[in-house]
Amino acid sequence: RIGVAHYLALLPCVFALGLLTGFTQFQIPVWPWWETALRAVGTFFGILWVVALSEEFFFRGILQRWLGLIATSVLFGMAHLGFRQFPNWRFAIVAAVAGVFYGLAFKRGGGIRAAMVTHALTVVTWRIWFR
Repeated sequence: RIGVAHYLALLPCVFALGLLTGFTQFQIPVWPWWETALRAVGTFFGILWVVALSEEFFFRGILQRWLGLIATSVLFGMAHLGFRQFPNWRFAIVAAVAGVFYGLAFKRGGGIRAAMVTHALTVVTWRIWFR
């Protein structure tokens, strides 16, 4: 619940920022509804157990405890500079802002599980509805 709540709070901020910076643009899925649903579920669990687990363990579980929310979020954004091209400042800025929400979910949930859910839902939304 905590992860979903932080994801819902993140949506308007992060995706508006992505659109405003030109990092992403809205796109209606081209697949049939059932394929879109299967892709969303598959992406959620794949991201949850591979990407979100490792990134949230490192950034929230380790770094945020030592450096705090803002510094860790900035580092999280910087870690995404190499996405698609280097330097991808647009994605780094979006990722840093998303990192704040992941960090808040971590603090409220008392562990990385809520941050993982927020992270995975964000990636699913981006991959299904944005390009």
